[in-house]
Amino acid sequence: MFFSDIFNTQRELDKIFNNDFFGRTTFARGSYPGINMFEMDDKLVLKAEVPGLKRQDLQIKLENDVLSLTGEMKNFEKENIRYHRRERRFGTFNRSLKLPYRIDPEKVQANLTDGILTVTLEKDENSKTRTIEIQ
Repeated sequence: MFFSDIFNTQRELDKIFNNDFFGRTTFARGSYPGINMFEMDDKLVLKAEVPGLKRQDLQIKLENDVLSLTGEMKNFEKENIRYHRRERRFGTFNRSLKLPYRIDPEKVQANLTDGILTVTLEKDENSKTRTIEIQ
């Protein structure tokens, strides 16, 4: 009984979120694109999933310790179709990530391969941790 109630609730929620009103708000649910951020070899690396996008569809900005990724996933499907399931996202998106430290803006590299955007950043020399001798 318990699980059938859960499945019924899930079906009802699917009906609500699969109608045209919610279907047009393409990036309302969750953060898009999915991004992993990690350190490797003294560099900060971000990997974002952006399937189907080209370089010209994306823009990366770095301001102080915030990196912003903006883009547009174009919808190539006709407007007058009735969806039975709609999971592919389209529309514009903007992700802003606070970085763990300041970055040297002259040493940022970005590469787009097979739908994965890789951004490699180096720590700003002035923001590296250093030990201060007490006088």
